[in-house]
Amino acid sequence: MDCVTAEDYLDNSHILKSVFLFMCLQGLSSNDHQRAKCKILEVDLISRTTIEIWFNRFVEENYDLEHKPIPKRPSPNINENILMILEEKLCATLRALSLTVHHPNTTVTDHVNRMGRARRVDQIVSHILTNF
Repeated sequence: MDCVTAEDYLDNSHILKSVFLFMCLQGLSSNDHQRAKCKILEVDLISRTTIEIWFNRFVEENYDLEHKPIPKRPSPNINENILMILEEKLCATLRALSLTVHHPNTTVTDHVNRMGRARRVDQIVSHILTNF
């Protein structure tokens, strides 16, 4: 029989969530979950926030192990959202853009710069303007 490692459990999130559910049903707190995770797995493999999210779901008697997005959390597809908005309006302010995609202004600025869009006087233009 093959030896099962912590990484094997991380590859199958249902197994890991089942372990969290079992610990919750045993009456352990989220701190106990954290200590057990650090003891069994490596410290940084699962974030404290992830453990708290699953612990709170189980405490609320939501035993569904399927991943569901957290309400009011910004979309992870920020680049796609920014591109879609910029295609509708070629020039948009960063503030309006950050409010539309529900991400902080600094995050939107970083993504706009990485996408090759230039920011001039708080306006986004599709290319860097040059003087001839």
